[in-house]
Amino acid sequence: GASADGTRVFFGTGEQLEAGDTDTAWDIYERSGGTTTRISTGPAGGNGPFGAYFGGASADGTRVFFGTDEPLEAGDTDTGNCFGQGCGDVYERSGGTTTRISTGLGGGNGPFGAGFQGASADGTRVFFKTSEPLAAGDTDTAADIYERSGGTTTRISTGLGGGNGNQDVYFEGASKDGTRVFFWSDEPLEAGDTDILFDIYERAGGATTRISTGPTGGNGDTTAYFKGASADGTRVFFQTGEALEAGDTDPDSCFQQGGCYDVYERFAGATTRLSTGPADGNGPFPAYFAGASTDGTRVFFVTGESLEAGDTDGGGIDVYAAIAPTVSYPGYARPKGATPIRVPLVIAYESCQPASANRTHGPPLAHPSCAPPVEQSNWITTGTPDANGQPTQFIGSLRFDTLVGNPATPADEADLKIAMDITDVRRKDNLTDYVGEVAADTVLRITDRFNASAPGGGGDPATVVDIPLPIVVQCSETADATIGSTCATATTFDAIVPAAVKEGKRAIWEIGQLFVSDGGSDGEIATNPNTVFARQGIFVP
Repeated sequence: GASADGTRVFFGTGEQLEAGDTDTAWDIYERSGGTTTRISTGPAGGNGPFGAYFGGASADGTRVFFGTDEPLEAGDTDTGNCFGQGCGDVYERSGGTTTRISTGLGGGNGPFGAGFQGASADGTRVFFKTSEPLAAGDTDTAADIYERSGGTTTRISTGLGGGNGNQDVYFEGASKDGTRVFFWSDEPLEAGDTDILFDIYERAGGATTRISTGPTGGNGDTTAYFKGASADGTRVFFQTGEALEAGDTDPDSCFQQGGCYDVYERFAGATTRLSTGPADGNGPFPAYFAGASTDGTRVFFVTGESLEAGDTDGGGIDVYAAIAPTVSYPGYARPKGATPIRVPLVIAYESCQPASANRTHGPPLAHPSCAPPVEQSNWITTGTPDANGQPTQFIGSLRFDTLVGNPATPADEADLKIAMDITDVRRKDNLTDYVGEVAADTVLRITDRFNASAPGGGGDPATVVDIPLPIVVQCSETADATIGSTCATATTFDAIVPAAVKEGKRAIWEIGQLFVSDGGSDGEIATNPNTVFARQGIFVP
């Protein structure tokens, strides 16, 4: 296994790769930052005649889970045969400490093995399987699914209809945060489950709910098979040969292919058949789940049935996508108006670090200060009599104005007008006019009604990830020898990014701190290094 960013890699080997590994049994190692570290060790052991086997890791790789028959902490007192099945326990290695996961109020040292099943992305919720009763309500000896979180062990595979029959339970998956867990069992765990076949259950918020059911079925003589879920666990996918909605009328035989499987989705308490289309969906062909997008709104399946008019190959296997319709979300809070915005600019100075402080500001703002002040820009400045003998003529600002557009016309006239004007910009080395480029930069956080789960945009309200807004401006020398260059532009956002501003989409643009960078030694923004010349601010004379 590996961390999500690939900086931590985990592998198993019987070879001794560090001095402390003195056995010839299988161990788990981590390779990170050029260093190899043994994971499968603990305060009470690590060199016995027992192998260790990697189970999984948190997304960042800081929590690693493995199984072993060897007692690695003093509280682990089981060992040996365990009825020929091994007395394996599940351990976690985190921060250099090894902790046993497969323990609970009901024990943890009986003649039963435990196996890692899965974990939340952050590794704080761990799921394992064992036949040992680890909770007071577990009175059977069949395999159950347990969760270990915050030092507490909780049985997952239980419900109002049972949980102590003689049937084993099988872990199927969990949401990314581990709050929704899915398992497979032929034990009826709710009153409405009256068959003796395997069903898919979800455990969330302390309640167990059957997933593999629908308005027209769920208790027939056909097993349901878990196939996947969205990252948040709200959309669950399974396939079954049982008709769970009225529109599913295909035959049972499907030419001896194991049944006419259909792909179903369970979302918001409703079951929907996905393996259907405008041309058909009830022919003698099975459909098989093939994958889904992370959010579960795009589901892929394969079938030999022609589900659209353009599919004319007569039984050849094709790949189809079932795309969820746009979900109607509620609106969002917005102001009546928020334009124009005028952002004044001041010269940018280096921040004062406490270690470099050599002065103290006067009260009441009696904080450490650094003398003398140092401009952030290495290349440009402005005239200042007390600093360089030139007259003070710097004025800078950036202004945003909303162009609303005309809803009575089909054209999209909406736009954002951008005006920037900076005066008296000089080269730092000789105080002559600066004729390179400057760039105003800020970050936009846009919330509007032009989003969809599929690419291409839509009508859903959503907040876009923060995006940069760079505005590059050419500076020109002035005819007046007593004043430096002028850097000015008048443009629109659509001119920078065509068709970006949408009319009637109720867009809120949050604007982060604005700063202006110089063009470096060559005066070009496209090359580095460039340094900050000015920031938004105020001047108190």
